[in-house]
Amino acid sequence: MSYTPTNWENEVPQQTPVLYTIKLADGTIIEDDVVIELKTPVTAGTPVNAANLNKIEQGLATADAVAAAAAVTAAAAQEDADAANLPIGTSRLVDGAVTTAKIGTDSVDDTRVGVHVPAMIKRQGGNATAWQVTGAINYDAGNVRLQGGSFSGNTSGSSGTVAVAFPVAFSSSPIVFITSMHDNVIFWVGNAQVNATGFTASWRDVAGGSHSSVSFEWLAIGPE
Repeated sequence: MSYTPTNWENEVPQQTPVLYTIKLADGTIIEDDVVIELKTPVTAGTPVNAANLNKIEQGLATADAVAAAAAVTAAAAQEDADAANLPIGTSRLVDGAVTTAKIGTDSVDDTRVGVHVPAMIKRQGGNATAWQVTGAINYDAGNVRLQGGSFSGNTSGSSGTVAVAFPVAFSSSPIVFITSMHDNVIFWVGNAQVNATGFTASWRDVAGGSHSSVSFEWLAIGPE
């Protein structure tokens, strides 16, 4: 609770000089309308008046405000210390409170996240940016994007092609994996059929069967 200063006011007599009445204990008046003066010399001290008392009140109010601010700062510092040493569960975080804008670049990596997020460190290929180009050169993986889906496309006959657009474009062409959802249909993707925004899958029914649509599952991994 903050300190509320008192506003002191001086007494103001209705007339001057101030007159007094001297009485006995039983109320008998001995003298009336007298002026009482100090006879013994006294060295003047600091006057006790409204101006000086209000200075004290303001000093107390200021000291109280400074103490309150210091308490808030100390509490915040203690909260930071607790946060650094205690586990923070999802119940302590308001939805949407932690955004990418509030997380520094590379402030969280696989060495801190642990086994929950697999890390891709290296890759092999023949191009520094286009992942689908074959080769035996080892490259740093860099920032990796992983996307996948279960796709169904309209077609006809016993062979053909279907096009897939990535939900989010890569910065360069990724590696694409395809798994057929048919017993006799095989799928493949050539290097020229992959780019940063999608891929074209070729298919063929090895038994010669005809299809009006084909389905497959796909996984693409490449540079963000």
